[in-house]
Amino acid sequence: MTLTDTQLVLLSAAAQHAEHLVTPPATPKGRAVQSALASLIRRRLVEERLVSAQQPHWRIDEAGQLIGLRITAAGLAALGLDPTEQSDHEATPDDQPAIPPQHQAAPRAGTKQDLLLQLVSREQGATINDMMAATGWLPHTTRAALTGLRRKGYHLTRAISTAGSIYRVDTAAEEVC
Repeated sequence: MTLTDTQLVLLSAAAQHAEHLVTPPATPKGRAVQSALASLIRRRLVEERLVSAQQPHWRIDEAGQLIGLRITAAGLAALGLDPTEQSDHEATPDDQPAIPPQHQAAPRAGTKQDLLLQLVSREQGATINDMMAATGWLPHTTRAALTGLRRKGYHLTRAISTAGSIYRVDTAAEEVC
């Protein structure tokens, strides 16, 4: 598994934290850290947890609760650490409930990406030709946009039919997340 320097710093700091919580470094700031954190969440190397005001957090949910990030067993393994060794201070899942993963920001309303998401969210899904006709994109651009949706956390399935490949958002997987 390839990790960026920023991701390695974040995971290493979390592995050393008494409660395995991610503490963003002083540098780099802004988008680089947010991007690295979003990637770690997507790859399930860290997970969101409710935290207290004294603990590091990365966002505040709609209810005003602080949400922190905690390294997972997969995150520890990615660093070459034994995930079965747990700290005495490590919280149990009952102490700090996990927050279900969220999609990154949904596409802005009225954009071509929003239109693409609407097409693949339909019960019948959409073919590449349907998506190309609706957006005016070429096939490679359409496929790249589908990859972008996957990276944002949408679970897409592909079924083969006489009309070609049909892409859909997998609602069963979406409910699990």
